[in-house]
Amino acid sequence: AEAEPSAAPRQQAEVKKLTTPDKVSIALCTIDLYQATGQLGQAGLGIDALTRTCHQPIAPLGKAKAMCSASVTYLITQLSLLASLLADASNKCALSVNLDARCAADALGLTGLLAGVATHSTNIYVMCKKDLPLPRRMCALPDVDSTKEFDSAMFNNTDLMHHGLC
Repeated sequence: AEAEPSAAPRQQAEVKKLTTPDKVSIALCTIDLYQATGQLGQAGLGIDALTRTCHQPIAPLGKAKAMCSASVTYLITQLSLLASLLADASNKCALSVNLDARCAADALGLTGLLAGVATHSTNIYVMCKKDLPLPRRMCALPDVDSTKEFDSAMFNNTDLMHHGLC
């Protein structure tokens, strides 16, 4: 039997040493992608809020319409900021300048921040205007002894949970 000729040894590709700016760019790329996962979660919460606050038919006046409006602008905020992070990451991860990605990141970031202004403006209207037709929801949390064991004179976890959830 004839021996098969051995394949030529593989040559290892030359590894490019990263410069300090490249390392910074990769670090920022990683941070953008990490933040994008959190932003995706925020967008999911926005979709959930939208399904809870925008029941049809929406009353033409009052808190119900304002709360739906706040949910819509909140979702626009989160999706715009998510897209901005991904566009910024695509620029930084490439280790080269991509002007289109930078432009998109800035435009989407501005869109998200302006939608955030609209969200907070609507929330101020809903929370501060006392004479809207829909009454305020009172929060009724059950009295849970398991949280009280973590309360102390310096830190009251039970009150903190109540304020955070209500």
